[in-house]
Amino acid sequence: AAAIVRPWDGARSARMVMLASVFNPGLIFISSIWTQWNVLATTLVAGAAYALVRWRAAGLLAGLPLLAAATLIKPQLLVLVLPVAVLVLRMWRGGVPFGTLVRNTVIGGAASVTLVLAAMLPFDVGFPGMGTRWTVLERVQFAADRYTTTTKGAYNFWTLFFPGAGTDDR
Repeated sequence: AAAIVRPWDGARSARMVMLASVFNPGLIFISSIWTQWNVLATTLVAGAAYALVRWRAAGLLAGLPLLAAATLIKPQLLVLVLPVAVLVLRMWRGGVPFGTLVRNTVIGGAASVTLVLAAMLPFDVGFPGMGTRWTVLERVQFAADRYTTTTKGAYNFWTLFFPGAGTDDR
């Protein structure tokens, strides 16, 4: 986060952002409860954001695969597709050639799909029509069907919306 702020607002602001991130009680709490996977996913998203903001169109080549890796850890991060699409549109409106954006999006997207397949295929999980034992959609549905039982005890706001999914105080 500090690396993203530094070019726009200087070193002092970057240090303030870094300190606010490092000593943020929310991040410390979530990291200790949910282990380090959220931290890794957040780091990958921050790296993707840095690449996209700093390198603009060229950042798509690194940013999209970083977001794909973060989504493998935390599928909810798929919602970041919309802000990335808005950012690409703003790049185009800001003068980046359309062909460059299309080329880099296709290359970054292909690298993302390759990364996702490299992570899933050893577990016989693939995309629909690939002939693997399971599809990624089946695995997501399997996990979603068990959400209320696998998330018991979570310190999580979302449990308010699922009947029977209250926190377990053990």
